[in-house]
Amino acid sequence: MTLTTKSVEFSGRLKIAYLHDNEDGVLTLSNDTACAFELKEGDFVLAEGRETHRTILKVRLDGGKTNNELSAYISRSSCRTLGARAGDEISLSSPYAHLIQM
Repeated sequence: MTLTTKSVEFSGRLKIAYLHDNEDGVLTLSNDTACAFELKEGDFVLAEGRETHRTILKVRLDGGKTNNELSAYISRSSCRTLGARAGDEISLSSPYAHLIQM
């Protein structure tokens, strides 16, 4: 299963997002954000996983637009796994999905 994020018409930048566990256990990125960071194809993002572990996955851009926003998809090419909980913050642009503990 892939996780989809969308840019926020902020000069090609995406923001730090909060992780939220849905009923299906897959993490989503909220629009509640404080800072903005570049998101490029090939970047890594902390995404989905089981229990408290989330896998870092690569970002790829599809070039299409949804509601005038470029779509970025998370590929299944994983790099490594880190511990994370709902409510933790992640940097979408960090080369190794820098995890910011709250």
